[in-house]
Amino acid sequence: MQNPLKTSKPAQDEGATKEWVLDPEHEFRFEVDYSATVKIKLTKGTAEIFGTELATGMSYEFSGRKVAVFSWHGCGKCSVEYQANETPMTSYLNTHLAIEQMRQDAQDRGEQGPRFGVAGYDHRPERCGYALRQGRQPIFVSLDTNEGSITMPGTLTATSITHIIDVEEGFGSSATTAASMGSSTMPLAYYFGHPGPAENVKLYKILMSRLAHAVRCRMAEDEE
Repeated sequence: MQNPLKTSKPAQDEGATKEWVLDPEHEFRFEVDYSATVKIKLTKGTAEIFGTELATGMSYEFSGRKVAVFSWHGCGKCSVEYQANETPMTSYLNTHLAIEQMRQDAQDRGEQGPRFGVAGYDHRPERCGYALRQGRQPIFVSLDTNEGSITMPGTLTATSITHIIDVEEGFGSSATTAASMGSSTMPLAYYFGHPGPAENVKLYKILMSRLAHAVRCRMAEDEE
């Protein structure tokens, strides 16, 4: 079954709308410059962005983002836009299901289930959607002091992700998407004060060790 996904460009071409029809297990990818704005609306069927489902008939607005809208059953001007059938989403879901099954098996035996870490520059909290839908609470750790995705740049940080990430805002892109003071997801941050580890390798290693110890303690106390 093929269902339409509509995109519009309110920033430059007022009222310009383009309709895309996604085949099952395909995704619609687009990139939007910071100076432009694109709205998408799912008119029929089902679709998601890294595990976060899109509501039918609701408009979502994006600016300065790279987005992939994936559909299991079919649905359906950016600087780049295209439809792709070579998508990793099936592998992502299969991995999450396999890990969750291992955790359930361990829980049935009264044991601690496995815990996994995903490392890499492009692995942001948006990738946690499937784990969150299973009731898990992933921990996002940022060791890139030049980025500042959780707090200000110059820090090594960690925070627990407890709710589905907003598909429009992403995570940490504004004060409304990061954790607030007093929140259970308030990040733990160690101030390093430099854009990269090379500025003070000894201090960086000390702070990273302290952050790792704090994360291990949190994981030992929280089964989720």
